[in-house]
Amino acid sequence: MISSLRKRTGSFIVMLLMGLLIASFAIWGIGDVFRAGGADSLAVVGGSKITPAAFSREYQNELNRWQQQMGESFTPAQAKAMGMPRDVLQRMVNREVFDAAGRDLGLAVSDAQVRDYIRSNPAFRNSLGQFDRGLYANVLRYVGMSEAQFETAARADLTREQLLNALGLAAHLPDSLAERLYAYHGESRLIDVAAIRASAMQDIAPPDEAALMAYYKEHQDQFTAPEYRAISYLYLTAADLEGQAALSEQDILAYYDDHAAEYATAETRTLEQMVFSDQKAAAAAADAIRGGADFAAVAKEKAGLNADELALGERTQQQIADELGKDVAQAVFATPAGEVAGPAASSFGWHVVKVIAITPEVRRPLGEVRAEIEAKARRDKAIDLLYDATNKIEDELASGATLEEVAKNLGLSVAAIPAVDGNGLAPDGSVVPDLPKAGNFLRDAFAAEAGAEPILHEASNEAYYLLRVDTVTPPAVRPLNMVKAAVEAVWLATARDTRAKETAEAVKAALAAGKPLAEAVPAGAVVQTGIAARRLPSPDAQALTPEIRNAAFAAAVGKSATVRAADGDGYVVVHVLSAAAGDPAANAREFDEFKRGMASQYGNDVIQAYRLHLSRAFEVAFNQKLFDETVGRLSE
Repeated sequence: MISSLRKRTGSFIVMLLMGLLIASFAIWGIGDVFRAGGADSLAVVGGSKITPAAFSREYQNELNRWQQQMGESFTPAQAKAMGMPRDVLQRMVNREVFDAAGRDLGLAVSDAQVRDYIRSNPAFRNSLGQFDRGLYANVLRYVGMSEAQFETAARADLTREQLLNALGLAAHLPDSLAERLYAYHGESRLIDVAAIRASAMQDIAPPDEAALMAYYKEHQDQFTAPEYRAISYLYLTAADLEGQAALSEQDILAYYDDHAAEYATAETRTLEQMVFSDQKAAAAAADAIRGGADFAAVAKEKAGLNADELALGERTQQQIADELGKDVAQAVFATPAGEVAGPAASSFGWHVVKVIAITPEVRRPLGEVRAEIEAKARRDKAIDLLYDATNKIEDELASGATLEEVAKNLGLSVAAIPAVDGNGLAPDGSVVPDLPKAGNFLRDAFAAEAGAEPILHEASNEAYYLLRVDTVTPPAVRPLNMVKAAVEAVWLATARDTRAKETAEAVKAALAAGKPLAEAVPAGAVVQTGIAARRLPSPDAQALTPEIRNAAFAAAVGKSATVRAADGDGYVVVHVLSAAAGDPAANAREFDEFKRGMASQYGNDVIQAYRLHLSRAFEVAFNQKLFDETVGRLSE
């Protein structure tokens, strides 16, 4: 239960490093305490303020995590629509109220506890399972935090955990309550079911002309053709222009040199490091090593680091620059193997780095990659030609050229679509072939006015299209003679469904009158008897659709219920034979699991109540106007 309670606090460290998706804060809603806050802060918790800058940092980290999970297509606008800004602010407020409560109670953690907490965090362990100081520095740099900031956050997490542990001890679910809850949720029922299939009602005669016409008139929306448009268009891609993209030997060599990194394995260096907050201390350590002292011994004496905490691993110069800055990278890559670099400064402090080994750059020869380079260089030239062509098209359109004139000047042909709806279908229901591979083509076509001058649209960085809407055919009811077969099919399906429902209700009435199921059902019904149904999911329970399970527990013993079949084909009559309450003694293992789940929910309720109490005690207040302005800027 404690693990569940901890998750509800929105632990900064866990969320930050492990990239967990943030659960909805439905049970900790923001609305219950949304009052006016300070003019310069988004929220105030007692004397603590949550500033727009602090919120922006945490919100951006949250957005980055989602984009790593969902891809770069996940936009700030989508994040705003799903309520992410509000959830992030609420999580920050939750931490503040618990931190304030911890301070009031005098809770504290030691430096040793903070150190152990950091060293045991899986996010900072290398492939050998050891704490890796280089990885630690890398992760903090990635999230934009200093060691001091992170350690402060870690201390707050641990203090918060003390409070939650105490709450967990208090959040005890009484056995008597657990047993009563299990009696309900663990209930099992024995049922009979009879499926009355609409598709089995084959004795219904087709409708006569009058019935067909009446149904057609009453349901004309079902037989209305959508809007269709006739479109002429020109689709131009870089691939179309590759034949015009001539390459010289100089072009190939230039591409090879310009993209050298793509065809080479960069030089790497295997490194160990120690980091100091003081430049003089770092210089003294470097001098001692250059004077012959052992790197590990100096690290132990002057930095308090064990040998297993020194490894920075194998890194390229760019990786070092990204992780520790250009100064450290340049110093390291200017140092021979076996020597030390530094002290060199980064945002983490002063680095003294030992170069253990050097793996030189290996470049693939031109002959090995020539075919690939020719293809890529030709594609790049074709893209340049495409760009030139689009500029020419824009000029021609500005001078009043028609779509056909533009196509002629480019040596291309205008394509035509006689009729297409907004879903890409022709009037006969088939998919219109060879539509341009541009996601917005149909949207643009249905947004344009008929006969309007064509507009150049970008499909991608390698494709453009011009389109003109020639005619628009508005939605219209299809004549009966064109849809007669479809109208008859729908009429028959409706009639069969009505007959199946009436039959199911008749079976239900017969059962209520005391008839056995075998006598109550008509021939052709699919009957199953003695089925065990349970409220709780169970691997031993028979597979039942949600509709049948719900009906089994909605009807009283000896009664019946009628539900639509899950596949839509007719109805199912559910007859309840008997019911048995959940028995903790008979299902001890399941009861234990159920009790743990209920205890977790019970603990969450305790957290909810305590959080609300703290919100009022510390007078939590929010600045809605500033929040909206801040979110608006972040969502642009």
